[in-house]
Amino acid sequence: MNVAEIGFFLLTGMFAGTMAGMMGIGGGIIYVPLLMWFMETHQFPAEHIPLFAVSTSLSIIVTSILSGAYKHWKNGNLSLPALPYLVLGGSVAAVVSSLGLTRLDVGQFKLVMGIFFFLVGSKLIRGAGNQNVEGNTEVQMSSPSRFVVIGLASGGISSFFGVGGGVVTVPLLHFFTKFKMSKAIGTSSGFMIFVTTVSLCSYLYQSASIAVLPPAFLGSIYLSAYLAIIPTAFIFNGVGANLANNVDGAKLKRLFGFFLILVAFYHWINFFLSLK
Repeated sequence: MNVAEIGFFLLTGMFAGTMAGMMGIGGGIIYVPLLMWFMETHQFPAEHIPLFAVSTSLSIIVTSILSGAYKHWKNGNLSLPALPYLVLGGSVAAVVSSLGLTRLDVGQFKLVMGIFFFLVGSKLIRGAGNQNVEGNTEVQMSSPSRFVVIGLASGGISSFFGVGGGVVTVPLLHFFTKFKMSKAIGTSSGFMIFVTTVSLCSYLYQSASIAVLPPAFLGSIYLSAYLAIIPTAFIFNGVGANLANNVDGAKLKRLFGFFLILVAFYHWINFFLSLK
């Protein structure tokens, strides 16, 4: 890669890392589209670009999220009692969904996910003034199956689309377990460490069947992009986690909601462009 390409990936890591730490997302919503664009413009094998982009995104997430998850834990925003149940559901869904990546209809996915992001984002913005507080641990853990179901939904989307899962985990934890936003974000960060690792291992196993890989690849991971993105992603993930702890819940809900709506419009634009 030349200097301009390295600078592009450094800035990508800076932006995505901050967003990931602050909102409890993996950053894959940013990484995957940019990696796919880069690979398409540099004429990587078209049939493997989704696998390459998702695998590289997950490898970045599993490394960079460590910084943010540690800071969320130190700040008391990571629910350890809920984590095993989330990981159980998420790991099962991650393995199953990773097997279907090559069957993905990208256009339909962008349309459906755009609708989902818009609805969740709108609900977060409308409900930003409500004082939803976290219940006590005994009440939350009386229904561990609820966390397993949240893990299933989040793990499946995380693995299939390489987005980390927080974009699903955070609103589900907030709305269905009454976690405060800061707690939902922190717990999502811890959850993603485990589920992203499971997903990445599954994709690396699948990449063993590819006869010839492009240069600078380790399995399905594009090492050049990984090494360029990870320094700023790791550093700014911690920065974002600290920002999340210093922003009040209502503002954080609005910020996260507006972010999801922007992502929704991005998906819709790409879907309609793909129809031409």
